[in-house]
Amino acid sequence: MRVPRSFVVICLAAVLAVAVLAPACAEPGARAAAMGGAFVGLADDPSATYWNPAALPWLEKAGVTYMHGFKESSDVGLSDFLAYVQPWDESSSFGLSYARLMLLNLTSYDATAEWKQNWYWLSYGLKVAEDTSIGANVRWMTNSSSATVEGVGVPSSTETERAYDFAIYHRASEALSLGVLVQNLNEPKGGLNIDGERVVDVLWPRLYRVGAAYREPKRNLIGSIELYDATDEIERSIRFGVERKVPERQLAYRAGWNGTASGITFGAGTWREGWSVDLAYQGGDADSTWCASATATW
Repeated sequence: MRVPRSFVVICLAAVLAVAVLAPACAEPGARAAAMGGAFVGLADDPSATYWNPAALPWLEKAGVTYMHGFKESSDVGLSDFLAYVQPWDESSSFGLSYARLMLLNLTSYDATAEWKQNWYWLSYGLKVAEDTSIGANVRWMTNSSSATVEGVGVPSSTETERAYDFAIYHRASEALSLGVLVQNLNEPKGGLNIDGERVVDVLWPRLYRVGAAYREPKRNLIGSIELYDATDEIERSIRFGVERKVPERQLAYRAGWNGTASGITFGAGTWREGWSVDLAYQGGDADSTWCASATATW
């Protein structure tokens, strides 16, 4: 059964839209999300396995974090994220992570298509100087897909891609940290085949992200900013966020702006010895979403 040409065109348009909007709805960590996704220069919790693996050696404790996105299972975007980090020695740490997301869910005329991905990655960070560290990720993106045309299931297939990330983290002072993240260093390629016909080709572009964070301990205040996609491969944008802690109440309040999605973000969190819980809202061009994270350290 031949796939309708209009369906091919719509699939392509949908995946291209996801490629642009994914940074707003498919990045890990409720705390980072509440701060506008400006986390490359901060990356001071276990979600650093995604945001900046070079920051891992600065995490003094082992930890695990889990995030869930409150959306329908058929909605495009990240639904789950899990990461574990473990110091290796005084100058290095490693991490293991998993993420599940919907890349494409489309119904058009008499045809449907669904494309899911599971990401698995290994992270490593190493201090190369007293105030500087480097890090890297090796990420495997496995796919599952299904399709129907005129109510009849048709064969579909995708490829498993492998991606590499490289990062730098620099503590300029106790207050100021700087980060650089190069995602998809090898620009992996993937695609979706339906009924033997190539419907979509996807190139995961190399993205350069540069961030900074400033801490004001006396006011329990953190401010962060990030230049997303510095070379404008998809869409260059600015993100920024702020976090204010109230230690006597063990509460944290956060807000930000995600320029990639042109949307405000906000959230809150609480902590006790060894664990924390965070909630975030993300608005903007993509569907507004809520997500929550739970983190434990020891």
